Amino acid sequence: MKRSLLVLYVAILSQPPLFSQQPWSLQQCCDYAVEHNIAIRQQQNRRDQQALQLSTAKNQRLPDLSGSASQNFSFGRGLTADNTYTNTNTSSTSFSLGTSVPLFTGFQIPNNIRLNQLNLEAATQDLEKAKNDIRVQVAQAYVQMLYDMEILDVARRQTAIDSAQVARLQTLLNAGRASEAELAQQQATLAQSQLTATQAGNNLQLATLALTQLLELDSPEGFTIARPDISARAGTTAAVAKAPATLQASPDEIFSTALTLKPEIAAEQLRLRATENSLAIARAGYMPTLSFSAGLGTNYYTTSGFNADPFGKQL
Repeated sequence: MKRSLLVLYVAILSQPPLFSQQPWSLQQCCDYAVEHNIAIRQQQNRRDQQALQLSTAKNQRLPDLSGSASQNFSFGRGLTADNTYTNTNTSSTSFSLGTSVPLFTGFQIPNNIRLNQLNLEAATQDLEKAKNDIRVQVAQAYVQMLYDMEILDVARRQTAIDSAQVARLQTLLNAGRASEAELAQQQATLAQSQLTATQAGNNLQLATLALTQLLELDSPEGFTIARPDISARAGTTAAVAKAPATLQASPDEIFSTALTLKPEIAAEQLRLRATENSLAIARAGYMPTLSFSAGLGTNYYTTSGFNADPFGKQL
């Protein structure tokens, strides 16, 4: 029973993924590319790094804590109170604990927090720009693949037509109603159609490879895309033709809308605002700082030949 389950599990793993058996829509390609593209993952890591820097800046308001422990041993001859030398061994153990908290830093900490907050928002906009860029690239590759598929279909149909013409002329030649020159000319046309179909097939393979690379797929084998429904598109076109004409936006309106929607513009505006906080952080160097510090220390000491208080009592 276990062996049968193992064989079934291996068989399932050996099958190609489900998505390779079904045509991909444009929306599926865009969503998959946004989730798996390496450039987007790198930009996501940069955003996470900015979020970590923001958390570090906020933690500057918290008090710090430091501690230390040491153990010393001393061996050898030493001068005693009787002005004589004797072998004396000493040991000491010490512990210390300290803390400090900033009270006033010339507004450096709040400006630093604001700076990192703006940098995080700019990194978020950069991430959105990367997603938009990959969507545009995927859409371009998708349309190019659709175009090459149509060109290949046209080339194959033309090849079938030319092949039928060659067969017809061959039949006419056998009946004495066509010349060998006409047959040779049609055969040359068929060869040109076959060459065009081969080139179209190569272009389609290159377009498929380009799209699968954007999707970060392991192989283009078995990958195909869904063609748009022409009948549905024709109905939509007819409905649009019946709709009343609408006024198009002016270039100034388009430009104003782009300023509010484009993530790359928002990112640069955020970085421009962040420079003001950078200047405020630099000006904080002219101002005095105030902090509160506290510490606690203790030790344990023993000398050979002398009675010493117990460890707990000395601490």
